Amino acid sequence: MEEKRDVTPNSRRFPAMLVVVPMAPVCLGLLLAAATHDMARSGTGAPPEIPRATSRPADAAPDWAVVQDYLDQQNAWRERTSGVAMADLSADERDRRFQDAFAERPNIRPAIAAATAIVDAGGHDRTREAAEFLVMQTLTEPDADQHMYRGAQALVAEAPDDERWPSILMRMDGRRFYGPDGESSTRGIDRFFEEMASGAPRPALRATARYYVAAGLMQSANGAMVGEEERDGRRQRALDAATGLSAGVEDRPFGGARAAAADPSAVAPAGPFGRPDARTFAQAEADLIRTIEHATVGGTALDMTGRRLDGAEDSLSAYRGRVVLIDFWATWCRPCIDVLPELRELVGELPADRFTLLAISVDEQLETVTRLIEREPMPWTNWHAGIDSDIERAWAVRGFPTYVLVDEEGLILARTNHFSPRFTEMLGAAVAGEELPAREAGDAENMPNVAELRPAAEQGDPEAQFHLGSAYQSGTGVPEDDAEAVAWYLRAAEQGYANAQFALGFAYSNGEGVALDNAESLAWFLRAAEQGHDAAQWMLGTTYSWGLRGTPRDDIAAYMWLHLAVSQNDGHDRSPLDQLEARMSPAQIAEAQRLAREWREAHR
Repeated sequence: MEEKRDVTPNSRRFPAMLVVVPMAPVCLGLLLAAATHDMARSGTGAPPEIPRATSRPADAAPDWAVVQDYLDQQNAWRERTSGVAMADLSADERDRRFQDAFAERPNIRPAIAAATAIVDAGGHDRTREAAEFLVMQTLTEPDADQHMYRGAQALVAEAPDDERWPSILMRMDGRRFYGPDGESSTRGIDRFFEEMASGAPRPALRATARYYVAAGLMQSANGAMVGEEERDGRRQRALDAATGLSAGVEDRPFGGARAAAADPSAVAPAGPFGRPDARTFAQAEADLIRTIEHATVGGTALDMTGRRLDGAEDSLSAYRGRVVLIDFWATWCRPCIDVLPELRELVGELPADRFTLLAISVDEQLETVTRLIEREPMPWTNWHAGIDSDIERAWAVRGFPTYVLVDEEGLILARTNHFSPRFTEMLGAAVAGEELPAREAGDAENMPNVAELRPAAEQGDPEAQFHLGSAYQSGTGVPEDDAEAVAWYLRAAEQGYANAQFALGFAYSNGEGVALDNAESLAWFLRAAEQGHDAAQWMLGTTYSWGLRGTPRDDIAAYMWLHLAVSQNDGHDRSPLDQLEARMSPAQIAEAQRLAREWREAHR
């Protein structure tokens, strides 16, 4: 595999973006992270262009009957799956019936095309319903960002005074993700918030959109690969956007997210779109500013008080002078539990006078925590905060686990949902008083310009061909042209360049530069995955796991590809794999692991 990386660089250099997709709850609430933003847009090193209006087949008709037919089928499908969930069945039989049901899930793509055609046509008697469909029903799609943006645009024009706008914006916010480099994978949603922050017809809507603009900038500052100067700039822009957002609507109910999203790779059990609350706009502004200043990487941690499991009061400031790892967790969170052996090893190795692990449980009942600790020792400081606590809100926690690394002076060094080797390395360096590991350089510093790319691309260099395709897709240095981008990707992909194969997978899945073709998309993802492209492996895993894009569900294949992806690149979210483990039998898991081992042996 290593020999191939010189020819098909595999994602550290061209990081795949992640977006949020709702699925059945196991540990991380209703959302999973799924890689759906193409490498071409993120690989150029420059921020990707805002998506244009949603791509759709040229012959799609503005026919509401197509949308209604999908909605009817979807309702029937949901009733079927609900019936399976409620039936008195053995675990194996329930799993078999769920697999059958997922294999027959209705195909939303014709309905999306029809709804988009209605919105684009203008003057249709179902324009408002079509716009709502694009915003509310497309969340699980890989190109949902574009659909939601197009639908929201039309909905503002059709229903600017709709009282549901706070919940609509919350829904859109729940779809956002900022990658390790701090770049957004949902530029359309970001753009909509920016447009509404300055141009919404109602003051409250402008203020709510501005809140999410600030929250997004805050999220981007927490990226693991964001440099100090860039991070500080993003935090300042977040503060600028947050300060004064409530002017003129100070005492009106906010109705937005309970807490701004600090890291969206996982989501709290209350749901994917934030927790509605009764704060005023003035209170929401104050909370957001506090979070930006005191709960974001580069800020000084706010002091907080809590209660230990024995009821004794404690505070974060009591541990000043030691490096503190704050762990927001819950007993129902499988990744939180799976990492306990590593945490026990960590606490056993690090000096107690230099390090403290502060675990904060968000379980509703204290007894749930104490029962777990009886069988899973947690020899460190434990607090019980309960659900929807002030601590959770102050730290803008929306996903579990959430780890926050704070140095001896209270400076926040890192935030993550993944206890990765790199995070462990950073923690060890902080405790030892050593210089922290350097953040990985972003692509922007290394990306050649178009004038340098073209001669090499025309001479057949696959890497140059891929980057030239990226430039055409994003409009960087050349006019934006998806068809030209696909042509260059194809030339590189046919030479075995994995990043280009991955980009073609997205081009076919989104219908950008080529006709939408799910089978062709899957074939290109598979070719990239077979070369060891971890993002393609991860994409295949999520596709097989839930039967996306018309692909039959296959849990064993899904597990194999996801297992290969996360074992190769710990930056990928494990939640889809955790979902699979929860529903697969031990025999199925063993078979998938056997296939993964055989794949590795064959590709050494």
